[in-house]
Amino acid sequence: MHSRIFEIKDAYFERDEWASDYDIADDDFRIEGVDYFQPLDDDNLRCENIKNFFTDVFPDKSFKILSNRPGETAIVQFVGDIKALYEKWIASIKEAANNIEYEEKGRWSIYNVALAVSDPFNIDHKFYQPDWNGCTVGADDFLGYLRHLSEKNEWRPFKIYVGEVFDFHF
Repeated sequence: MHSRIFEIKDAYFERDEWASDYDIADDDFRIEGVDYFQPLDDDNLRCENIKNFFTDVFPDKSFKILSNRPGETAIVQFVGDIKALYEKWIASIKEAANNIEYEEKGRWSIYNVALAVSDPFNIDHKFYQPDWNGCTVGADDFLGYLRHLSEKNEWRPFKIYVGEVFDFHF
């Protein structure tokens, strides 16, 4: 299956500062849970993927796209309620945990709990957040970053900036 890695920062940066495939990987040129990855080679496809993720994939219409043009850093505003998102996420983890069983489906039910924790809202995208943690991470850490930025901005809407977008296979 394929998904995307989004480069995310909390301050504007120019295209010549966008991450390369060497930036987003570890010293052995690997990313956990990723078979292979590469930057999208089409700027229009990049914009389409940004629009799709921030307007359709991420829950509760939490983002408003302010600018998303080919060849330019996208500007996205978080207008959601991070506390409500966390409550929804925690409820999904509890639901998955309540469905744990030992029988035949037991191993899958435990796997479903792990997915509920690491891939909130079934978001299988990854995020390169160089100013937050310096590495490529899953949606759980992206929510942590949004929580941090929400607190920092006293729960008011704030902007994030999207640079490079990578395709990856898992």
